[in-house]
Amino acid sequence: MKHRLSGGVQRALNKAAGIAGDLKTNYVTPEMILEGLLSQSRFRALVKEHGKGIDKGRKELIDYIKGNAEPASEGDQHLEMTFQMVELMESADNTVTNAGATEVDVPHVVNAMFQLEESYAAYWLSKHLTVLPSEFLSIVSSAYQTEQLAGKEETAEDEKPWTRYCRPLEDKDGWKLVGREAEISRALLVLCRKAKCNPVFVGEHG
Repeated sequence: MKHRLSGGVQRALNKAAGIAGDLKTNYVTPEMILEGLLSQSRFRALVKEHGKGIDKGRKELIDYIKGNAEPASEGDQHLEMTFQMVELMESADNTVTNAGATEVDVPHVVNAMFQLEESYAAYWLSKHLTVLPSEFLSIVSSAYQTEQLAGKEETAEDEKPWTRYCRPLEDKDGWKLVGREAEISRALLVLCRKAKCNPVFVGEHG
């Protein structure tokens, strides 16, 4: 890893390692880190707000983890990441590099999780969310960015000069973004940055 991990990601990894230890398996999987994220109240609240059947689904996730945990040989338990887990963390780390951020945060891990092929973790999220993955990623990015700004003195929104020329993404009344996949993908990368994280769409609707 080229970048340090945020507190939320580190806690999720610690939880995943704890699950692997309890199951006496050598392997940490993306599903375990997803359960690690769901054990955190902030991420769980976002999933519940924009999802359905989360409590029952979480039980299904835990059952999947237990049913697919490969037992370690007796007296030979040492933790390592599965190939998919390595792919997930490398992808999250690369996103941080591309976004010009300084640490791997929860939005980067969620973005990488969605990109995993044949992953139950990605399937679980897509199944239980009531919004598109790109929308949920934007929501998560905004929520975690908002927390970083909490407590900092900010000028009132209507006093900011830029509000005379453009409309914030949170204001969904009257604006549409259709057929702009490349711009949306770029905006998601910008939103994941720690600094210079304010994308601007220029032009007519659509």
